[in-house]
Amino acid sequence: MPTPRKKVNLILRESFEYGNLGRILTWALSVGRIIVIVTELIVIVAFVSRFWLDRTLTDLNEKNVSLRRQVEASALVEEDFRSAQERLESYRKIATKVGWAEHTRGTASLLPNGVTLTKVTFTKNELNLSGISLSEEGLAGFLKALRESGDFENLNLVNLSLATEGRQGLVFVVKGGVKDGNSR
Repeated sequence: MPTPRKKVNLILRESFEYGNLGRILTWALSVGRIIVIVTELIVIVAFVSRFWLDRTLTDLNEKNVSLRRQVEASALVEEDFRSAQERLESYRKIATKVGWAEHTRGTASLLPNGVTLTKVTFTKNELNLSGISLSEEGLAGFLKALRESGDFENLNLVNLSLATEGRQGLVFVVKGGVKDGNSR
């Protein structure tokens, strides 16, 4: 004979709900639902905000690339500008030296026979000439020519002595100023 079947009752008894285990299960299910709903809301907000954050990041990257290109373009312009400034500064220095060269040529053209310059120094607005003259007349003629040239002012014979070594003659040092109109 077949074995008698056992009956399984899956319907809970009403007293189970009010027992400790029933209350814990009821509380866990209701709190679990709330936790699941809140978690789903957080995931949805994170998913939606991801699009906003991606768009913001893309915009920032594009702006960064744009600004980087502007800086690079400005760097090239700045490099060209600095190069031009350096060339202008070099030109100013050369032009100043050319001005002194003109003064030197002009001074050399004023030299009479028998007067030799050993050192010519031009500073900002100052002239220093050192040389040897074979005669007093030659030195006097040179000083007169310097004064009459109009390029120099306040010319003074600072030192005058007899040459003892090498050449014979009068060793002289003349100091004076260069007029502003001619200093460059």
